[in-house]
Amino acid sequence: MSVALGYLGGPGWERVAKFSASDSTLHLMRVMSKIWKDRPEPLRPLLQVGVTLGHLVRRDGHTPDLFGGVGMMDMPGEDVRKQERLDQALDELRKRYGRDCVYLGSVHE
Repeated sequence: MSVALGYLGGPGWERVAKFSASDSTLHLMRVMSKIWKDRPEPLRPLLQVGVTLGHLVRRDGHTPDLFGGVGMMDMPGEDVRKQERLDQALDELRKRYGRDCVYLGSVHE
């Protein structure tokens, strides 16, 4: 994941985080949150934000980590399974009722 910030009339900032493949929204949000916390205090107005996910793989072409869950090495095995079930339930809700039917509370003002 790459996060790039552009400031009005000033230099930009970019950080890259590498992690195991994951299709978990919560895991991606945790990675994004860690990068966002590392950003410098802006000296100029923020003009643009870019977030890029790279090295994408199809689910059927992915080999899981040897010693942990998919992209969630810091979680115990049972928590990984619970997280995977939650992600699957969220995906099903979004498929049926639209992408904005359920979302993380942290993105709501």
